[in-house]
Amino acid sequence: MKHRHAHRKRPRRSGFAQEVFWLLVQAVIAGVVALLVTALIVTILIRTGAVIPGDTEGNLPRFADPEWASRINFNSGSILLFILLFLLLVLLAIVRYVLRMKWEVNRIVMVCRLLRNGESATHMEESQISEFQEIRDSVIQMDQELVASIARQNQIEQERKYQISMLAHDINTPITIIQGNSELLEMTPLSREQQEYNAEIQKAADTLYHYSREIILYSKSEDPVPLAKREVSIHEIVDTLTKMCSGVFAFKSIEHSIEYHEIGPDATVSVHLTLLARALFNAVDNACEHVSDGGRVTIAVGVEDQYVRFQVIDNGPGFSEQGLAQGAQLFYREFGREGRERHYGMGLAFASRVCEHHGGRLRIENSPVEGGVVTFLIES
Repeated sequence: MKHRHAHRKRPRRSGFAQEVFWLLVQAVIAGVVALLVTALIVTILIRTGAVIPGDTEGNLPRFADPEWASRINFNSGSILLFILLFLLLVLLAIVRYVLRMKWEVNRIVMVCRLLRNGESATHMEESQISEFQEIRDSVIQMDQELVASIARQNQIEQERKYQISMLAHDINTPITIIQGNSELLEMTPLSREQQEYNAEIQKAADTLYHYSREIILYSKSEDPVPLAKREVSIHEIVDTLTKMCSGVFAFKSIEHSIEYHEIGPDATVSVHLTLLARALFNAVDNACEHVSDGGRVTIAVGVEDQYVRFQVIDNGPGFSEQGLAQGAQLFYREFGREGRERHYGMGLAFASRVCEHHGGRLRIENSPVEGGVVTFLIES
């Protein structure tokens, strides 16, 4: 028993060269048809007596009506008729060719629109021109490969974030044990040298603890889930930030100030307060690390285009050229600057993520006077 397999019938395809060849063939056919039609019309006119045929004495064909004969040369009229018929038929062939090309292009455009909207285009009718079919198949294949690549990349990214988050959580267990044992050692008689060793242990454990916290916080900032934003007073954001920074300012006797530019007392912005305050704190903490004791840090708030602008300005040495280019990259650390032992290379990277989640961006630059400037642009 024979089984019939349902296959879509593939259209017979031709290339552009064949299409042009057939267009030329149609032009030749149009010339022949125009010539035959002209001859037929002339024959009909002669048989009806409207035209007197030429003779052997050298008289050319002419209209029987003297008025028509005086106005129109019959031979010239016949040639003109042939040319008009030929041009009309060629024009029709060209219009047909153009409409067919337009139809093929529109099908390619439709395939692109379907793919752009995330829909499948495999059901679209195949082209009868091989070049257009190759374009269609290539576009569909590229889209399928891109979708598969993005899916693989997302899976790898999710796995990476999960591994980083789990690693950071797992680090906390030995850190807690180290801190607990170190505190127990403090309760026992220790020599001065042992106390110094124990202090170094506690300092290293504290560094690891903060490092793991920064990793967890950055991992959360990469979460694609939309942030739960709410309308918050800009003055409340600044007040929250200054409270968070009070200990940092006091530690190095930092002189700090708040400046408002074109910001009214009732001005609000839609933000995730906890994340934004933490991001701003990272910038302030970074600024305090890079100024000397008794330095100055300014928090300036203003408006820039459609954004609310938060700026952290310090009077330190400013950013290096590499720092300006890579300061917001994850794990970037600018060595040779003060405070690098507490700098994990995640603060400004986290701040940049928070700005992106709020429809804005982070800008790192140097002040034309002195020091560095970190600008947060938050969509208003």
